[in-house]
Amino acid sequence: MVRALTGITDDNRISVNEIGWTSRVYLVEGGRIVFKFPRNKQCREECRQEVAVLELLKRHAFAVRVPILNWTSEDNAYFGFFGVKGKPLKESIHTLSKGQRIEIGTQLGQFLRQLHSITDYGEIPAQTPAEQVDEYLEMYEKDRDLLKAYFNESERETLDRFFADEVPECMAGSGDLVFCHGDLDYNNTLIDDQNQVGVIDFGYAGLYDRSQDFRGMDDEILRDAMIKA
Repeated sequence: MVRALTGITDDNRISVNEIGWTSRVYLVEGGRIVFKFPRNKQCREECRQEVAVLELLKRHAFAVRVPILNWTSEDNAYFGFFGVKGKPLKESIHTLSKGQRIEIGTQLGQFLRQLHSITDYGEIPAQTPAEQVDEYLEMYEKDRDLLKAYFNESERETLDRFFADEVPECMAGSGDLVFCHGDLDYNNTLIDDQNQVGVIDFGYAGLYDRSQDFRGMDDEILRDAMIKA
């Protein structure tokens, strides 16, 4: 099917990625074109939302490279798009200079300024700040015992108060929900040889507090450049 849709008959130019939980992914020429085949009916419903978001992205011009949807099926058996080529930022974030981090952070900040201003999103999932707080608390409680190896009892009590009191208080007054990527981190941010940014994997896009798109960026220099932009 991939050969038929793309007109590419050389199997050496097509590779398959079986790692994903929800989809079997075919990469054409290292990601120039990407096809996703949902593994089951439930996964098809999840992919329906990703297709809708990719359709939305086509209506806007962004400061960074994003996937461009080009192939769909009526029953969501598959969809395909022109991908974003580059290396995950995760592989190089700790080797980049301060200037390079500022450059990349600025591009990401400009992208988020555009993304968060989108209003023609239709019906999409939403997560209130209170629900985000519950998620943070659940994540913290799940791994709290691991902190015993790094923090003493007094320090852990300070962390407990932070998650129990300060996080809910800060999130309560954070503002309106905006259209967010939802899972922006170093894995979903790609850079090419000129440090031009691409953003991929919009499967969790929806309405969140805008802080959702900053929480995956823990490099202070890069994150400050994002916020400033």
